Amino acid sequence: MDWINLESNAPCWFARTGCAPHSLTLRLRIYLITNMKLKYIIPGIASAAMLLSSCGKKEEATSTTTSQETAASTESPESTEDTPAEAPKKDLTPSATVEGWVKDMRAGRIVSLWNSMPAKYQTDVQGITRDFGAKVDSEIYNETMKTLSATSGLLKSKKDIILELAQDNSEAMGEDKVAAVKENYDAVVNLVDAIVNSDIKDTDSLKSIELTKFFGDIQPEFQKVADVAFTLAAEDEDISWMDNPKAELVSESGDTAEVKDPENNEETMKLTKVDGLWVPEEMTTDWDKNMEETRQGIAAMEGMEDMQKQQMLGGLRMVQAAIKQLDATKTKEEFQQKLMEVGQQFGPLLGGGL
Repeated sequence: MDWINLESNAPCWFARTGCAPHSLTLRLRIYLITNMKLKYIIPGIASAAMLLSSCGKKEEATSTTTSQETAASTESPESTEDTPAEAPKKDLTPSATVEGWVKDMRAGRIVSLWNSMPAKYQTDVQGITRDFGAKVDSEIYNETMKTLSATSGLLKSKKDIILELAQDNSEAMGEDKVAAVKENYDAVVNLVDAIVNSDIKDTDSLKSIELTKFFGDIQPEFQKVADVAFTLAAEDEDISWMDNPKAELVSESGDTAEVKDPENNEETMKLTKVDGLWVPEEMTTDWDKNMEETRQGIAAMEGMEDMQKQQMLGGLRMVQAAIKQLDATKTKEEFQQKLMEVGQQFGPLLGGGL
């Protein structure tokens, strides 16, 4: 499975479909497990940055240890304690670099993973994100983000009612899934809230976004969801290798190296040094070509016809009105009745229900 897929854009998918938090957690769980190949970790951060920029209560920016520091640390991978970040060190061995990626992924330290990318790659991704902000239709984007923010607010304000409805539906859902909803609700909703109210909340912010700060803003909530996802994954998959990853060096010559895959020592990973930092070899092969194609795609984006645009804006505002009506309900019965009315009004748009 490629890193660029639906689960990378999970917050948008969640808000759009109205599916319960346990559904999102399950999809995130599947995503993390199926993409646990180390060679995809760093490309995945780049992909996530661009996907989140198209998705659209900011927390205080939090810096954490870099993956280079993590590789030499004895800190438990479950720890989410933050310490001041330093510039990436360029003298790490290939083995220490890969082991650091694993520990950072296990702990949900997306800032550290982002800082594992060469400066040129970071500049390319940030530039593309800003280009998208300058080119996308501001009204459509901003109204979409407003709708997602309203959805997040509703999920917060009606938490008790939603969880009560989930409990009422336990026979159909299953007690284990109801328990998962209750346990993971806050982590998932808070991550959605952090994203939609971050520096991608409108095009003005997107056009000048600093991705290091963006990842720092959402990292505290991301770490909570990552912890949930890995805890669930451990029930079905052996991820013990992530607790103490070992990437034994196979060979190293100049700016190329090969190490054993920490997940499967019978497989190896090829690495290339870029600007003093080790990255997956296949990431470097077509980087410039892929970046240029992405820039050209953004530059070629055309505005909607006025009728199509007004229809889309009208649809978004109808959703906002429905959310407002749901938020105005006082009891479980009122909420459930209004939810049924909304479902009938929008049909497949809100398929899946709460």
